[in-house]
Amino acid sequence: MTRALTCLSLGAISVLLASSTAAGSSGRSSTIDEPIHKACAAVEVRGLVQRFVTSFIRGDLPRLGAVFQQERGFEWYSTHGTGERLRARATHRRSLVTYFVARHRRGEGLEVTRFRFNGPNGVAYGNFEFTLVRRASDLDPARYDGKGATRCFSNAPDVIFVWSMGRA
Repeated sequence: MTRALTCLSLGAISVLLASSTAAGSSGRSSTIDEPIHKACAAVEVRGLVQRFVTSFIRGDLPRLGAVFQQERGFEWYSTHGTGERLRARATHRRSLVTYFVARHRRGEGLEVTRFRFNGPNGVAYGNFEFTLVRRASDLDPARYDGKGATRCFSNAPDVIFVWSMGRA
């Protein structure tokens, strides 16, 4: 029994090593813990922004949490005016979903009226800008302009790591 488990374990390790080496374009092994960056395409970034807005409106906390880069690599989420999130607070990833919950309780909605993909910055990330209408129980409909940045991966979900918007 022990010999059979050892053979099975060694066989499983061999399969994992072979598949992870095949997945890495550079020949090095990669896992979900070590995402492989790729250049962002406009359609991917537009889709990611739409997933964020849809999840925000629905109050879908798991999807909201997944759309944004985790603590390591997250830069900021900032907004001016009502529901302000600026300076040091904007850089705290751990408080981001809590912020979204508070804004959802106010009935905040976002409607993107203009989106522009500014292209990938090498393989590191992609830049975008937008205009949207922001409204909530404590905020009359107002136009906001903003910009952001995404990281795109070939072996992990794409994420937003910068989002900044201010009243137009």
